[in-house]
Formats: sequence, C-alpha cells, structure tokens
Amino acid sequence: MTLGLRSRALSMLARREYARAELKKKLETHAGQDDDVDGLLDELERSGYLSDARFGEQLARRHGGRHGALKLEQALRSRGVTESVVESVVAAAREDEPARALAVLRRKYAAPPEGMDEWARQARYLRNRGFGLDVIRQVLRTPFEL
Repeated sequence: MTLGLRSRALSMLARREYARAELKKKLETHAGQDDDVDGLLDELERSGYLSDARFGEQLARRHGGRHGALKLEQALRSRGVTESVVESVVAAAREDEPARALAVLRRKYAAPPEGMDEWARQARYLRNRGFGLDVIRQVLRTPFEL
C-alpha cells in the first residue's frame, strides 16, 4: 500500500463521511497493482476513521425532515452500507416518521385535502419523498393544527 493511497483516503474522510463500499470504489480508481485497498479500509475502520454506522447516522440527519424512511433506506442501500446498519438507522427514522411527514406536508400545503383529487396529490407528494402508505394515511386523516 502506498502512502499516497492512505493520505488520499484520509483526505477524503476529512471532508465527509463515506460508507466502506463507497470509499473502496473511489480508492480503487487510484490504487496500483500492489495496493491492498481492503487492508487499508480495515485499518481505517480499526482506527475509527471509517464507520458505516456513523455514515448512516449522518445520512439520516442530512435527509432529516425532508424524506421518509423508505427513501433513507434506498439511499443507504445504494451506497453499499451493511444490512445491520441499514436496519438500525431505518428503525430509528421510523420512530418519528408521522411527525416528520406532517411537517413536510405543512411546508408544501397550507390546508388538509378537501377532495379526492387533493388527497391524491398530497399523498403522491409524501410518497415521492419516501413515506410509507400507512404513515401517509395517518397524516392525511389528521387535520392540520396550525
């Protein structure tokens, strides 16, 4: 392993968190024949510089109030985060999902749906942001409390 590959990895991790699979993909484009990318990633994990759990928590905070658990789960899986981390982060996100969905809906719409067309429009809006159907039904049945 070259010193350049390690310093590149540390430089990338200094800017933001990465999932292990995401960082591996980026480093492999710069690795030489004799570089051991997996060994470097193992070393970074042991020393605490690289953590899928920390990346998942950071992504959940970034998605925060704008997206539901389904969208968060898809984002984590697409970045190659381990299944156990995905499950724990998504479970934590589901705890306050109805409140977040209502907040997202209030930002876009000033009043609850009055007809079926408006109900469908608001439901689609929430669905496109990754909220589940059970949460959407629960939120749209609740009158907005302003």
